[in-house]
Amino acid sequence: MVVSRTASFLVGLSLAGLASLAALGDGPPRVVTTEEMERARICFPGFSATIRPSEFATKAIKRSMLRARGIPQSDIGKYELDHIIPLELDGAPLDPSNLQLQLWPVAHAKDKLENQARVDYCAGTLTLEQARGMFSRDPE
Repeated sequence: MVVSRTASFLVGLSLAGLASLAALGDGPPRVVTTEEMERARICFPGFSATIRPSEFATKAIKRSMLRARGIPQSDIGKYELDHIIPLELDGAPLDPSNLQLQLWPVAHAKDKLENQARVDYCAGTLTLEQARGMFSRDPE
């Protein structure tokens, strides 16, 4: 997925840069909290694409996990390499403890839950900890 220059720029802003942007609004400058900066970064459209590993990397990990579990390589299409804490919530892209094989019917259902958790987090109805807490290591 191609990320726009604007998205790349905003995602890459330093903490000081985000604090400076907040000072540009009306009224006196205020201190921007770490939580506000994190929310701005995660909720920026296209954020997960900026941290998504390449298909080359994920396919190699997926093949390795299939081998380790004794699953035939011919079954690779039946599984998704799932991020337990979703990328949408800034889950670790390549940390082995954040990766699991997940059968596709389950993966599709979880994808919907991940998207809703991000919407709720970005709306401020969930904290990041609460949104991430919705996900745990699931068996296939």
